[in-house]
Amino acid sequence: MTDATWQPWADNVLIQPKGNAVFHAAIFGLDGALWGRSSNDNRCPTPQEGVALAYVLSSNDKREAALQNGVHYCNCKFNVIFAENGEVKAVKGAKEHCPAELLVVKRCKMCFVLAIGHGEKRGDVVDSLFKTANSLTDIGY
Repeated sequence: MTDATWQPWADNVLIQPKGNAVFHAAIFGLDGALWGRSSNDNRCPTPQEGVALAYVLSSNDKREAALQNGVHYCNCKFNVIFAENGEVKAVKGAKEHCPAELLVVKRCKMCFVLAIGHGEKRGDVVDSLFKTANSLTDIGY
């Protein structure tokens, strides 16, 4: 279940301005609780995926396991190519219906997750995500 306070952030701040570049977006608490998700697929992410993504950046052991085994999001497996300093970058595995890239940004109280589509310019999407995350960090989130 999502928190109604954060739902507009997922739909309007993370998804809408980017057109079709973002396949899916979500905001999690550090405990893995879902705070908001894009409304284009109510089945994902699963609670287990949220907890797993939140914990990837919680310790060196979890990071190393993610680098070796990958992570799952919206029933897609992603190969982790970078996991440190509060960020995870992963690229898609074998399934064609999956987004091309997964970006997780951890801040004080939350994790932002973007699944970025195929063949899209990622620069504006990533810049917007970091601006949003940093703005919320500045006010204590």
